[in-house]
Amino acid sequence: MIERHADEIRKQGYTLMPGLVLPERLAQLRSALDAVHAAEADVPRQRAEPGCLRGYNLIRRHSLFREALQQPEIVGLAEALLGKDCILHSFESRSALPLGGTQSLHRDMPWVPNTPLSVNVVWMLDDFTEENGATRVVPGSHLRVEGPERDRVYPDEVLAVAPAGTLLAFTSHTWHGGGPNRTDRLRRAFHVHYCRNWLKPQRDHPRSLDAAALAGATPLFLRLAGFHSQMEFEPELNQHQRLPVPPAVEPSGTPA
Repeated sequence: MIERHADEIRKQGYTLMPGLVLPERLAQLRSALDAVHAAEADVPRQRAEPGCLRGYNLIRRHSLFREALQQPEIVGLAEALLGKDCILHSFESRSALPLGGTQSLHRDMPWVPNTPLSVNVVWMLDDFTEENGATRVVPGSHLRVEGPERDRVYPDEVLAVAPAGTLLAFTSHTWHGGGPNRTDRLRRAFHVHYCRNWLKPQRDHPRSLDAAALAGATPLFLRLAGFHSQMEFEPELNQHQRLPVPPAVEPSGTPA
């Protein structure tokens, strides 16, 4: 399954992965994201993008998000495209408010030939429909040297319409953008963005995670969070100043 979806991304720039999130887990993730929105309602950056509710660095905010980061099928897909040492670039949410959500087509990173720099995975917590602002993608755009023109509508763009629980994955080079939410309800989603381990992530995840967030961390989580890819500071003077890698716990509950 992983190779089929990886091949779709290589050929058309994106893939849809339905049915990976069970209804019970989907309800838990919605509640966790709603709680973040409520707890940070007074934080200006939550409404930094008009027409949307934004959430930032979600792996430090709930264990469910840390588990989502490690979804086996998605990690396998990211590793197939970016290498088995790939890490987390960012874990954000972008939920379209009623009458909001419209976004120009864009790329997440500069275009590099034959080398996807990152893979972004949109977790659809609600149904994505034409009416509520499903993500727009342009098939094959990951192979184009030029980027999209701001605010232009392209005839070959398609809507990623799919039921809640579907994951939409695309490379950093694929043109994509949010659609307009014409309904009277919030359309919720979060984005787990994986990148090559030599790229600088959007967040300094090792320094952002407290002891509570790291309790019971698996070896995979510590790798994805970037603990093994920190840069050293003047190693010639034995001044490494890296954060120590916390003890890991295997998924079975035994120390790694």
